[in-house]
Amino acid sequence: MLKIKCKINLSAIFIVSLLLHCHSVVKAQNAQLLVPQKAQNFKIGEVKLLDGPFKASQDAEAKYLLSLDLDKLVAPFRKESGLEPKATSYPGWETNSLPGVAASFYLSGAARLYNLTGKDIYLNNMNYILGEMELCQSKNNGYLLGSRDGLKTFGKLEREGFTTSFNNVSNACGEPYYVMEKLFSGLIDAYRICNNPKALIIATNLADWLDRHMAKINDVEMEKIMSVEYGGMNWVLSDLYIITGNQKYLAMSKRWHDKKVIVPITQGRDVLTGIHANTQFPKMSGLAARYPYTADSTELNGAKFFWDKIVNHRSYATGGNSESEYLSSKDSMSHTLTPYTGENCNEYNMLKLTNLLYNIEPKAEYADYIERTLFNHILAAQNSNDGKICYFLPLMPGAQRRYDDLYEVFSCCVCSALDSYTRHGEYIYSHTASNLIVNLFIPSDLNWKEKGISLKQETNFPYKDVTFLKFACNKATEMGLMIRNPKWLSKPMTIKVNGKVQTLTPSAGYYTIKRKWNNGDIVELKLSMGLRTESMADDANKIALFHGPILLAGILENDEANKLVENKLAPALLIKNKPIDQWLKTTGEPLHYITMLAYPKQISLKPLFELKTGHYSVYWQKIAEKDRLQRIAKDEEKKKEQKRIEDITIDKIMVGDDNSEKNHSLSGNSTLGYGNNGSILIDKAWRATKGYEKSFSYQMKVSGDVPVALVCKFMGREPYEEWNCKIKVDSTTIVELKREKDDSYPVIPFEYTYQLPAELTKGKSSIKVMFEGGGFRNMPRLMELRTIKR
Repeated sequence: MLKIKCKINLSAIFIVSLLLHCHSVVKAQNAQLLVPQKAQNFKIGEVKLLDGPFKASQDAEAKYLLSLDLDKLVAPFRKESGLEPKATSYPGWETNSLPGVAASFYLSGAARLYNLTGKDIYLNNMNYILGEMELCQSKNNGYLLGSRDGLKTFGKLEREGFTTSFNNVSNACGEPYYVMEKLFSGLIDAYRICNNPKALIIATNLADWLDRHMAKINDVEMEKIMSVEYGGMNWVLSDLYIITGNQKYLAMSKRWHDKKVIVPITQGRDVLTGIHANTQFPKMSGLAARYPYTADSTELNGAKFFWDKIVNHRSYATGGNSESEYLSSKDSMSHTLTPYTGENCNEYNMLKLTNLLYNIEPKAEYADYIERTLFNHILAAQNSNDGKICYFLPLMPGAQRRYDDLYEVFSCCVCSALDSYTRHGEYIYSHTASNLIVNLFIPSDLNWKEKGISLKQETNFPYKDVTFLKFACNKATEMGLMIRNPKWLSKPMTIKVNGKVQTLTPSAGYYTIKRKWNNGDIVELKLSMGLRTESMADDANKIALFHGPILLAGILENDEANKLVENKLAPALLIKNKPIDQWLKTTGEPLHYITMLAYPKQISLKPLFELKTGHYSVYWQKIAEKDRLQRIAKDEEKKKEQKRIEDITIDKIMVGDDNSEKNHSLSGNSTLGYGNNGSILIDKAWRATKGYEKSFSYQMKVSGDVPVALVCKFMGREPYEEWNCKIKVDSTTIVELKREKDDSYPVIPFEYTYQLPAELTKGKSSIKVMFEGGGFRNMPRLMELRTIKR
């Protein structure tokens, strides 16, 4: 009894101390704003979506949030704090790589959805998670994280400095500062959006622990630590400075300033080629978020320089960027169209950076990018029918989306979607002290409480080219209405106020109407949209097709998709200098077309964001008659080469064909799969070793008096694929395949030919070909195996 009483008293003391801390923090004044922002977002909940694609998208994500088991989400935190979890953690990254990230993003999404919907369940769920986090934090003197062995890892950093094991997710807590930044972000959102003092207590207690931890790490070791993805640590710590006015947090923020990327970017040097993309966006947002409170122009210039080099020089038609998570060379992207383009997290983070820059300098080009990315990447990367999310949005002609399982994977992109897909409404409007700014044409309700003005935007954009802005005012209000003048307009915008056409000239990307607004005023916008193209910077003939801002996707059957993939081709348009309105004809359904000049057959098109399943292409190749003839000639050459190989083939195994594999005595331990990451060649089977010291083998025919070669056809690479295996013939190793992560070899099937020594086949009618794994790394995925005469 005495022991129990002691525990209760200690808990009570901790709670009292938290309440006192809460009082002091909440009462603290915000940091001084040194550079007033020229535009501001509306508060969460002041803009609500009406029926349309974005409302359906938000609703799908909201449904997913409510389907998650909160005890599973907080299980990593309980386990790491020494408390018995109430449920088993979710699998995938929540167990193996980045435990606790889902709960952190959940806080952001739940806070937004509570203010957007008014439903208590989101608030209650957020409070439950915060309560569990508070309890976990009480066990560790301010420390809180779900990462495996986090305290042990941080302690080792303090004692020994940086080691290579720091980023080994198999043996230690993977990318712990990245995980911590997501936790800070979720806590700060819970505080800012829902005014939850407990969230701020937890955040500042964690920041104070982090301060003690960072004090033990010198600048040399900090630079090494920052070679591992650390999210926007500079951002969240500057946010805590902004909220509390505590200079300590600003000083901590400034230490997260790596010399590899941030320093050269702030000096106007482009060092982005070949580096990991998503590592960079949050820390650039940190520069933009901090700038108004430091007035350090290098921070703003660095963030703007980075934005330009991504948006204008390293982005696809979707607004997305990166291939296999890495950034391409400047203006050199035509060769990067693979199943692994456009990581979804990238666009989530780029939208946040763009929004920060817009508030500092409200330029129409920022809103242009937001519109492009929301319609053509964010919507396109989600299946709103079931809420599933793509990790990559593949842009390889002939690819199709591969959605992550919602309850098994918990990749970074599934987790960031918990926040990302609740933010759509935040980008539609912004305001200054005297102006209301309309940036996006999305059905929505705005309630500007400070002005006593409500605005309803009624539209079926982009399916119709008209939008109505309907005012409800408590009293007549003098105000400017700024309307973005999109670059994609095929004709100047027509603006009517209460039915009367306005004579206006756009300035700096906006039309501005200054007048006294009254209850019942209606503004009608005519947004003329036409067909247009965008070409790749390094290949003027590789184009994307748009209707206004909407990217159109060609719908492909499986066989034609596979042919494009295997030949590394985009669908061809034999346009013969004809105007674009003769390339396509409408089907009668808005934004749906069919080609008139495609080769070798015509193709139907629809908006990429509408197309949720099946093969597609958003890039096309403009060709001349000579190009068409070259394609025909290459097809003939390929057929001749295939016939030559068949003529010299002694034996052949088709992986995945039951009879073929059975007749060749398949044995051993292996994995059978289909397609390349489920995105291309989905009907093509492959087999590979997997795990430690696994192997499989076939028995193959040879001709003892003829020199023989072994031909292995492998499925193309996947991101981060590594090899460590041996190919043996009758126990003799003929080759060792070892490869670190390497994106230089193709994503489409490729062949290796191995000349077999004569002594391995002499006098034999068959040989045993074995693929033997070494360590946990995979081998290249085998699709076909031949013995041929050489």
